[in-house]
Amino acid sequence: MCSSDLYECIRGSTARGGTRALRHLYAHGKQRNLAIAPDGPRGPRRQFAAGPIYLASRLQIPIGLIAPGYDRPWRLKTWDQFAIPRPGSRCRIILSPPIRIPSHIDRHEIENWRQRVEAIYQQLTQRAESWAEQGGRYENQRPVTRQGCANCRMLPLPDPDEVCSPGITNEIRQVA
Repeated sequence: MCSSDLYECIRGSTARGGTRALRHLYAHGKQRNLAIAPDGPRGPRRQFAAGPIYLASRLQIPIGLIAPGYDRPWRLKTWDQFAIPRPGSRCRIILSPPIRIPSHIDRHEIENWRQRVEAIYQQLTQRAESWAEQGGRYENQRPVTRQGCANCRMLPLPDPDEVCSPGITNEIRQVA
């Protein structure tokens, strides 16, 4: 269903197939970018699982959060309240600067980092939703445009100061 030359879908959750998926991601994480739905297929909504933190620590790859917000979306009556943007509505996305997790941390530290990253994500998502509802502009706001690339397997991480306004970058660094 979700496979092409550019991406591959690996299914797994804390309830089913998570260990197998984590091993596969660990084996391929240095060669490809990883995108993980951190709250899994059953939730709770916007609550991170420990898997992405573990992978970031072991592989020493940064976590980049993508926080979307929509103006007046339709919400499904599901556990995650999935949002479907209405035609013509605004969508705002805030990207976090790269969050680097220390290498080879223990279970207690994984939980501490999980809570930190979850707090940053929730803060960014609330800000993106508020921004979409209110409109207006942020300092250093840039429109997203479609760009092709010759080799899309490994995309460079953006400079945090180019993606976020200085205030957002500083707030995230204080939380982390």
